Amino acid sequence: YGKSLYPRDFIIALNQSPAYFGAHRFFGDYSDPDVDSPYIIPLSADEVETIYEMENDLEQDIETIVPKTLQNAMMDFILTGLQRHISRNRGEKMNKHHTMLVHISRLNVQQNECRKLLETLFQLWKDRSTSQFPVGETFRNRLKQRWENEFLSKDTTLDRWETLSVELQKEEDEEGWIHDVKILMINSKSDEKLDYEEHPDGLNVIAIGGNKLSRGLTLEGLCISFFIRRTKLYDSLMQMGRWFGYRNGYESLVRVHSSH
Repeated sequence: YGKSLYPRDFIIALNQSPAYFGAHRFFGDYSDPDVDSPYIIPLSADEVETIYEMENDLEQDIETIVPKTLQNAMMDFILTGLQRHISRNRGEKMNKHHTMLVHISRLNVQQNECRKLLETLFQLWKDRSTSQFPVGETFRNRLKQRWENEFLSKDTTLDRWETLSVELQKEEDEEGWIHDVKILMINSKSDEKLDYEEHPDGLNVIAIGGNKLSRGLTLEGLCISFFIRRTKLYDSLMQMGRWFGYRNGYESLVRVHSSH
């Protein structure tokens, strides 16, 4: 009968936009595994195991309970949030929301425990961000080293630490950025909602969740991801990782902390 309604060249693959963050941009050239991606921070098997083993212990300091790998990711969220806030105030155009994805387990009870720990740690850091005592200076020095080693060394056009430090040390009544951060748990047992439309001036959020968060929601302004999952299915991990998309205005700030 001749050609059908769907000839073999009916579907045409369009060229990918240079601004799009896809698998190749995140993970690099699969044929050259020795070239590291600037956006991926890999976690070893031992480091992943410490994440699963963290438990709330009232007799221990919270910075001892939360592993350094997760603390680094949270610091990346703070640092990139400060930079994006400063950039937007200068008139630079970018997504007004700033989001961190934390995906450790599909189990609600583990997500709840993680949320409690991160809330405690973040509150401690908020208090230390403006403290003029030695603990505050130590915390800010940690952030400074992280900023210079992980971000500024890879993009020299970013602001120097001194500029970020001024914004970090603003009190809540001065509308300091860090005091506007929310930590939400998004799962079937939680009444909390990740509703960006309710925040016309921008939502700064650390979103903790499992299947509901990683599959069913759009994470606006996603910049930092901490994503581990006990599965060997590559396609499952790729589907659940929400980091693909456009990051106009903050391309060099995106980071994915993930297991091998």
